[in-house]
Amino acid sequence: MSEEIVRKSSEAFVLMKAYGMNIEKTISSAMGICDATSATAPTLREEVRWFARQMEKVLRDNDDKGGWVHESTLSLVGKLLFEIGELADALENGNDEDVQKECVDIANYAMMIADNAR
Repeated sequence: MSEEIVRKSSEAFVLMKAYGMNIEKTISSAMGICDATSATAPTLREEVRWFARQMEKVLRDNDDKGGWVHESTLSLVGKLLFEIGELADALENGNDEDVQKECVDIANYAMMIADNAR
């Protein structure tokens, strides 16, 4: 792990602790997302559809990297925590566009962790 990832991960843990968050619960929640393909799945809200489109765009932009199926959970969690640190920076800077980008990155890493856990 690079020094920057370790630094951002540490910042993320501090932020999570400050907000009373628990990393185990956060990851468990990400992994416990229900199967939205079932016949009983509700219609997705416009906000969810918009966010999912943003996630898919970033994933497609990175298709050349070979996906995440061979990434270890530890590696993906490290990247997730790094992105949480970047979100903290974006929030501090008050840049809404950067906040949106970092939230998409966080969601994509959480999705990758959940997908590999299926």
